[in-house]
Amino acid sequence: MAGLLEQFASGLFGLSQPQQIPQKPAFTSTLADLLQSQNLGAAYGNPMLMRQGAANFGKREDGSQKGFGFLGKLSRPDGDFSTELSFDFTYGGKNITAPLIVPTLTAQELNLLLSGGKPTNEIFQKASDYALQRSQSGASPFARNGEMYPDPRYK
Repeated sequence: MAGLLEQFASGLFGLSQPQQIPQKPAFTSTLADLLQSQNLGAAYGNPMLMRQGAANFGKREDGSQKGFGFLGKLSRPDGDFSTELSFDFTYGGKNITAPLIVPTLTAQELNLLLSGGKPTNEIFQKASDYALQRSQSGASPFARNGEMYPDPRYK
């Protein structure tokens, strides 16, 4: 089938030799990635603009798949990005792993984390409260695929 398609394409476009037709498009960025590259991070607050499917950011220490987090891919001053910044805490004798980057952070708190600063007690408290609230309702402390909130720096 691919041979017929290549012959058709070579005849249609006047190519002297059949050309290999790529199976996947070369351009794979999303609108959210484009807006993020222009420092318009608010795009990540809109679930319609984020990538569909699971993120390929590796695994957490507990073995679960890392995702886009609650606020999406956030650029850091070093040129890299962060999505979750996990930490551990103990509650009721149980160790809980949770993200530090949660929707209840202020713009200043988020900037501190992204710049590599030491999380404050307030950040730890907000993150652990958010994780416990989610856990008590039966949800993971981490964002589900497609669960996105506005970046507080662009409100």
